[in-house]
Amino acid sequence: MRAGLLLATALPAVLYVGSLSAYGHWLDSGEFVAVATDLGISHPPGHPLASLAFGLARLIPFGPLALRVAFLSSVASCLAAFFFFRALNGTLVALGVSKDYVSVPIAVGATWAFAGAHAVWLQAVRPEVYALESLLTLIVIERLVELETVQPSRDTRALGSLGLAFGLGLANHHLLGFLVLPAAMPTLARIVERKGLASLRTAAIGVALGLVPYLLLPIRAIRDPMLALGDPSSPSRFAWVVSARAFQSNQGTHIAQPLDDRFADVGDLLLSELSPVGLVAAFAAAVVLLRASAYRRFAMIWGAVFVSYLVARAWLGFVRENPDALGYLIPAIAAAVALAASAFGLLVQRFVEKGSFRARAALAAILVATLGLAQIDRSTEKSSLARFADTDAFDDALRRDLPPRAVVFAFFPATYFRYVGGEAEEHVRPDVTIVPIPFLSYPSAIDRLAAAHPELAPVLRAYALEGRLSLPELQTLANDRPVLIELDPMVGPEIREALAPSGVYFELLPGGTTDGDEAEGRRSARAAYRRIARLIDPIVDPETAAQVVWRQYQGAVYYAGFGDLASARACLDVARRFAPRDVTIAEATDLLANTTETRVDLQSILEQRRQGTR
Repeated sequence: MRAGLLLATALPAVLYVGSLSAYGHWLDSGEFVAVATDLGISHPPGHPLASLAFGLARLIPFGPLALRVAFLSSVASCLAAFFFFRALNGTLVALGVSKDYVSVPIAVGATWAFAGAHAVWLQAVRPEVYALESLLTLIVIERLVELETVQPSRDTRALGSLGLAFGLGLANHHLLGFLVLPAAMPTLARIVERKGLASLRTAAIGVALGLVPYLLLPIRAIRDPMLALGDPSSPSRFAWVVSARAFQSNQGTHIAQPLDDRFADVGDLLLSELSPVGLVAAFAAAVVLLRASAYRRFAMIWGAVFVSYLVARAWLGFVRENPDALGYLIPAIAAAVALAASAFGLLVQRFVEKGSFRARAALAAILVATLGLAQIDRSTEKSSLARFADTDAFDDALRRDLPPRAVVFAFFPATYFRYVGGEAEEHVRPDVTIVPIPFLSYPSAIDRLAAAHPELAPVLRAYALEGRLSLPELQTLANDRPVLIELDPMVGPEIREALAPSGVYFELLPGGTTDGDEAEGRRSARAAYRRIARLIDPIVDPETAAQVVWRQYQGAVYYAGFGDLASARACLDVARRFAPRDVTIAEATDLLANTTETRVDLQSILEQRRQGTR
């Protein structure tokens, strides 16, 4: 058992540590590097446990901060594999697979299959909350299996640690934490039925202790850390952050994509993670185990985990090409692997009961271990970040080489997170001010920025009143400081006409833009992208490709509006290379190929076409 546990976790540990990147990944990774520097407050619900955990990165004596934070994610994922092995091996033994030469190889192979899944591996090598959350969820599951193994009416000592893990999960990512409750309810109901409600006292104490990290939010907000999204320094703002009110419209019927399409997306994702054979085996195993009363309690634990996390991700939407969706589905992947392994274990156990087939049974169990290795092999190329340096390649243009005292209006959340993560490590551009447009609606965000940079107050005040940037205020600011804007559909045409390309951004010129300004800026932009292309060759990371596609498409919109259709077509050609099936890019390419106009408002025309087809 101990040797199997060591074997099950040692291989993922080697894989994860060997595939870390010294540079933070895209999306929220920079944000969690930033909070690690001074226990800051990330986006709602604040993730206070992650802030505390990642703060330990400062104590690690090797590597850049981004590497150290990612290393802590790897540690969490290795521990998640540890508890998955314990939970699955406990399940197998409880189901009657009592021989170590059967249960242990199956549990080892299944652990490798789980830990080697792309969803699990990717979260293990980037600064994010999902590795830590999967660890806490699997602790809860392992404790449930332990309770069911000893019969809930006899021994409830596991309730304390179960409650603590559940509470800590709520303090890390409360939505994902709550989703494990359906798996726990039958077990807890049997305990209450036999021993009364008072028997849950230790669990309640554990939950309360697990929630203590939430006290960090108001304490740190008062201390004004580098990142304090939502500013939970008052009761109302604390409630706003913890309730994740900013994201409550991004679910259910508020999402345009039909619910059945969302379930189809989740199904496609699970198929890619588990393979069709693995997913079918998991469903078949669930049916078999649920039909037998002796196995039903354990099948309900794993089955409820699978269903609740799958349904929740479909309800939330935004599944396709979303790394965070993979993080949500880690418990569902664990459950599917555990169900399939349990059914296989019962099948092999039948050979054990026939003495002449024991050797074959052991070989069959070892076969499962080799299938786990096959899972690792198929995930390596898309999961490893060992050679990932794409964010650093962008950093010169995004941050390091900006004009002195520049003000950057960032519409892409990843740009803001990349900026704060990079500055948290390097502190090379304290003169640059970044205005994160997506977060200006957060409580006190505008007031804090205006207080720190009074010259921005008129621009921010106009934005608060009108819900968009205002050209006169921007021009006034541009007379004092360089103003760079990240293009987005929210940037109106009157502002676009005053912009000139400047690296990966566009600079607002107080006196308007001439053909000479556009030509000079175009050369600057091409030089910036050529340098990035030299550093990243080839581009294989999907998030890096998404960065290129978005910026090239917005460049095409700018050049088409300015009248430089050749540059617009060149930008669309680059975007189409990385997103050949993107409908918007295809429509824009077709539109420019057939136009006789000298200036084309791509954004407006494409929006009108979409409205006309609804």
